[in-house]
Amino acid sequence: MAILNVLVLVCLLYVVFLFAVAFGADRAARRGRGKWLRSPYVYTLSLSIYCTAWTFYGAVGFAARAGLEYVTIYLGPTLVMIGWWWTLRKMVRVGRSQRITSIADLISSR
Repeated sequence: MAILNVLVLVCLLYVVFLFAVAFGADRAARRGRGKWLRSPYVYTLSLSIYCTAWTFYGAVGFAARAGLEYVTIYLGPTLVMIGWWWTLRKMVRVGRSQRITSIADLISSR
């Protein structure tokens, strides 16, 4: 029982820490002192938190309900990450050749 109390306390402290970091980042960004917010470390941390929450709440429950269909949760983002550079290069190439400055212009040009 004591281990459960310690686990709950650690989880609550972790959530409080995450909210404190988010609150501090929001205040720094509003004051114009948020250069560190553009750091790859901050992006990696936020992505890992998102993936951890998604895995815990989404993938585990989905795998319990649907069996091997949970693989699609990982397959989609993996394919996007693999094909993103190809798509981005093509969009930039078309944008430069057509002198496109917004996504709306890109869509209307195609």
